[in-house]
Amino acid sequence: MNTRNRIKPYLLILPAFVFLGLFTYLPVIKTIYYSFFRWNLYTPHKVFAGFQTYAAVFKDPITWKVLANTVLLGAETIIPSIALGMLLAVFLNRALRGISFMRLSVYYPSVLPTVALGAIWVFLFIPYYGLVPYYLSKLGISGVRFLEDPRLALQALAFVSIWKQAGYFMIFFLAGLQNISPEYYESAMLEGATAFQKFRYITFPLLRPITLFVVVMSFIGSVQWVDQVYIMTQDGGPLDATNILVFHIYQTAFEYWDRGQASVLTVIQILILLSGTFLIFRVVEKGMTYD
Repeated sequence: MNTRNRIKPYLLILPAFVFLGLFTYLPVIKTIYYSFFRWNLYTPHKVFAGFQTYAAVFKDPITWKVLANTVLLGAETIIPSIALGMLLAVFLNRALRGISFMRLSVYYPSVLPTVALGAIWVFLFIPYYGLVPYYLSKLGISGVRFLEDPRLALQALAFVSIWKQAGYFMIFFLAGLQNISPEYYESAMLEGATAFQKFRYITFPLLRPITLFVVVMSFIGSVQWVDQVYIMTQDGGPLDATNILVFHIYQTAFEYWDRGQASVLTVIQILILLSGTFLIFRVVEKGMTYD
């Protein structure tokens, strides 16, 4: 193989590496660099502060509130949305009249613009006039203010997230189910396996590669909300009950104009994403089947 043929594959992937370097690695490096500087409205020119900026962030009570909200939102959305998406895929993986329409109906929320989706649910949650409070009142439950009650606001956002993501995850699981050979189920049927046993010993193990992808995507998405929080609660309220990490980064950088602390918070988010993704790969990939 001559030199030209050896270089050609690298030239083909060079544009991807250039964009990756300019729009991923370079911003990350600059963010880490800026995190060691005091840079806000009081000090418009960067002043090196070392780890004092990190100390100031961790001394701020709102930081721990935001981190707790982020963890809680992930705990309330990741597993339910994945489980619901898988169950919907199993249910819709059959030849029925109107099955295409049913699949489209379940998938449709995931293609809605987040701003439009947030506005729709704000309207649905309006006290006394929204459809959700209206039907709850028919059940004898009245006066519920989902987006105004600190105890319910984050749960309302979690519910909307599950509603939006379940159909999206369903598509991946549905594609995986249609690639499973029917022979496995025929053999299990001859052995007298129940529907649950088929799911446990055939469907779920063979869907593990897709499950890994879906879990990673769900985890990344759970710590990257900003537009939906802004549309539904405006400022992460009430009482910072829905203020999560990425929204707090946005507030710190573009409302409070503290670029130094915003960089520290971004570094924290990067570490959470990296460590969480690594842990997911270690846990989910064990015993994975690719056949």
